[in-house]
Amino acid sequence: MFLSYIPYFVVPMTRVTENKWLLNSQFNPDAVKEPQILFRRDSALCFNEGFFYGRWLKVVLLWRLGVPGDWDYWQFEPCDLPGPDYDAEAGCFLHAGWVARLDSGAVHLEANSKEVKSDRGIARNEAIASLLDHLDQTVIPSGHYNCPLVMGSPQIPDELIQTARERFLPDLFKAAEEALNRGPYSVIDKTTIAPSGDPHDYWHPDPYYWPNPLTPSGRPYINRDGRRVPGTRLYEPKSDQYDRTRLQRLFDDTTILSMAWHFFRDQRFADHGSRLIRTWFLDPETAMNPSLTYAQVRLGRNNDQGVSSGIIEMKDLYFFLDAVRILQTSEALSPTELSRLRKWLREYLQWLRTSPQGNQERSTQNNHGMYYDLQVASIAAFLDEKILLRDTPEG
Repeated sequence: MFLSYIPYFVVPMTRVTENKWLLNSQFNPDAVKEPQILFRRDSALCFNEGFFYGRWLKVVLLWRLGVPGDWDYWQFEPCDLPGPDYDAEAGCFLHAGWVARLDSGAVHLEANSKEVKSDRGIARNEAIASLLDHLDQTVIPSGHYNCPLVMGSPQIPDELIQTARERFLPDLFKAAEEALNRGPYSVIDKTTIAPSGDPHDYWHPDPYYWPNPLTPSGRPYINRDGRRVPGTRLYEPKSDQYDRTRLQRLFDDTTILSMAWHFFRDQRFADHGSRLIRTWFLDPETAMNPSLTYAQVRLGRNNDQGVSSGIIEMKDLYFFLDAVRILQTSEALSPTELSRLRKWLREYLQWLRTSPQGNQERSTQNNHGMYYDLQVASIAAFLDEKILLRDTPEG
């Protein structure tokens, strides 16, 4: 009768390294591992999903019930949620029997040392990653990930259509009209030239490296952190010396014009947006070479080539490629031109994945690494490179 009032039973666990031991009626383990919990059907406590599996999920219940054990000495990390308070039912438990954790078949993971415990955590994470990879391999080839746009949707929900027409579309039309009077843009329009001497090479100096006042040539350039070289800010005077501002205008104007084409079906917008793409990427007389070899150059260093951080200057390629997808519906770009654009993107992607700058940028852990992955993934999606798209953050 007394037991009917106990809402929880704590069941200690033992880890067996030979499953056949459990068939021996004389087997009496030393069950001291993190216990399981039995709940009576009207018990009040439940799992808090905010404490993710593999760290605190079950232990939170042990803490709240006041069950003593090694977990009382586990340390919280800065990323953890605050430790829980005792529950109103704290202390309302008894111990009952034991439960066995079966041998996994991986003998090296079944010992009880601290090192093996860490290895088990790694193995668990690898198993989760393997499952996610398997799901990706199942979904991506099926085409279920496909959508008209990668970073947005060409459709406005019904409840927003009227608001969009009243508040946003007039501004969009005005912006597109203004964009008709700009461009087309080309890397050969800059007033200086890359150290290679090729006007088709994208060229932009490192914004914080200045001529060395102690050498006649000014080389090697020296860092003045926080002080930008004139012309290296977007849209500022003298920025037409280089390509960064021009590239951003290409991305921005093409996006505005493609959206205006989608909503207004005014062929002027599609034609000019396509002209921007044609001039920057396709026309042999004006096209950019498919690399950022001379992005953020520090003259007198690295053979006058750019540094890995310069790759971030192409970061907005992802929304530009959505603009191209929209303009495809206008037929202002011919199938041959779209094929040539894909060829340019493949060559640039190859440079991203094999150049010294690309290899270094890929390994960075900050926003630069994120924008590198974003470029690779957006190109892979545009080229229908499904495996590369799946593997990009790992690649």
